[in-house]
Amino acid sequence: TTTGIVYLLDLMNVVEEMQSPKDVDATMRAQRDRFLAFSFAASDVLIEVDSDGIITYCVGRSAAIFGHQEPAMIGKKVRSLVDPTDALIVDETLRRITTAGRSDGALLRIPKADGTTVVVRLSGLTMPGSGGAHLTVSRARGNEVTNLDKIDRDAFTEIAKKRAKESGEYGEDYHMTLVSLDEAALNKRMDADQANTMVDGLRSQMRAWSVGGNSVGKLADGTYGVIHDSSVTTESLKARIAETSVTLDPTGEGIKVSTGDIGLDGGELSDEDMEKALTYAISKFIADPNKPVTMESLTSGYEDMMVQALAQVTDFRQMIANNRFHFFYQPIVHLEDWKVHHYEALGRVLTDGKYKAPFEAVTFAEEFGIVPELDVSVCENAVRILTQGIKGNKDAHIAVNVSGISMSKRGFIEKLIRLLTKNRAICNQLLIEVTESAEITDLELCNAALQQFRALNCKVCIDDFGAGSATFQYLRALDVDYVKIDGIYVRDAAKGTRHGEPFIRAIGTMCRDLGIKTIAEYVEDVKTVELLRNSFIDYGQGYYFGKPMKETTMTNLPKKPEYKVSTKRAGEKSSWS
Repeated sequence: TTTGIVYLLDLMNVVEEMQSPKDVDATMRAQRDRFLAFSFAASDVLIEVDSDGIITYCVGRSAAIFGHQEPAMIGKKVRSLVDPTDALIVDETLRRITTAGRSDGALLRIPKADGTTVVVRLSGLTMPGSGGAHLTVSRARGNEVTNLDKIDRDAFTEIAKKRAKESGEYGEDYHMTLVSLDEAALNKRMDADQANTMVDGLRSQMRAWSVGGNSVGKLADGTYGVIHDSSVTTESLKARIAETSVTLDPTGEGIKVSTGDIGLDGGELSDEDMEKALTYAISKFIADPNKPVTMESLTSGYEDMMVQALAQVTDFRQMIANNRFHFFYQPIVHLEDWKVHHYEALGRVLTDGKYKAPFEAVTFAEEFGIVPELDVSVCENAVRILTQGIKGNKDAHIAVNVSGISMSKRGFIEKLIRLLTKNRAICNQLLIEVTESAEITDLELCNAALQQFRALNCKVCIDDFGAGSATFQYLRALDVDYVKIDGIYVRDAAKGTRHGEPFIRAIGTMCRDLGIKTIAEYVEDVKTVELLRNSFIDYGQGYYFGKPMKETTMTNLPKKPEYKVSTKRAGEKSSWS
């Protein structure tokens, strides 16, 4: 559309400079042909309409799109050719073209005589003093058709990320206006059908003013997000919505509409991080059940989240770059032979001279989507330590944690495989624990990666087993060597809760039958050790065996307790001493 405007302006300038009518005619024909070629390269139909939206000119594949030959299109209103639910979008698109000069496109449904529907994109511009508009109609792409009616928060977040990326790449000045409808008041004055008609109409209107005609989403009950360019101001959008609400409201009272503007400018954030920041800010803030979703809280809360995101991203990356992330080693003990099997390398951050667990940093990294950066650094550090040889214990085996988010990212997996392939000699000393603190979104990809790790002689483990909702789905989909039981179940069992010990024993029995070794966290006393051994658990980890230490040589295990076979294990084959 922008290029088309340039062609038209160029045409007018050239005509003014020409003296010979013959030269003018030739130039106009050349520019006309060039403009038509440009238009049809991306469109199926060109239409001109007057100030009332009535078609005065049509050329192109109108029969294929609208079911009418070109001559039959003349005299029809454009809104009469679309699905009735989209008629308001046509009105708003023409209004936007008239007031803003152009529209980048709105998605519309065109009903055909055979009962099928064609989804098209309607764009246009107007020239000063023309009184009408020049429109282009093109078939929508597959993903546009699929996502046409998706307005939930997840779908809108994806749209917002896409628009933010475009804003960075193409220098567009995009904004997000939050529109809040007083649905409670609406429902008091109307029946359900009337209220739905009202909301659908307003949503159609918002689509017409949004970028691409589909940058609208429902963030919470009564609250919508609209992404638009700088030609549409928050004030003009608010005024138009208020005006339309009066038209749609049978009571004539209208709806109070509040709006708030948010710029999609990430400041110092990169385009990629800006996408992540949008997801983080929208999902984290709006999903908080303790915060009322008001226009003031949304706008100020979103901006606060963006500022917080920038600060946390900077600090997070500085933590990695400045080598403030260190390993402390906690022993994992074989409950039969009472020897250290391997150590879990637990990350600690050096802050103000003290080592602290980076729980908040890791949680933020997972929520923001940059945890793969941390996981790459952790794995590189582990490989470096194993290659150099752990001080005082060169043959020690260590386990490192990798987020489920990272294991759903091809880029991270490829980096890790390259790292391990380059350092095959130490792979047999490395165990990779995939944590369930974040859901694994692509189990097939994750399992394929795990098998590549195992082929390189690494062991793999599902960490936090039992903590996530997809626990047993993971065990079914992922071929692993170990399962580490989440500590909350170990503590429940140690306290003697009704479900604690049966749950532990069920996992122990199942994993034993599957040929998978089990590790239990939070082992804090000898009573828990006996409970675990009676539940077929292979390994234990916890303060009973030792706290995380700076060096593995500091391990000093307690004396092995005497063991008596529980009646629950009577008749079971066992290799316990």
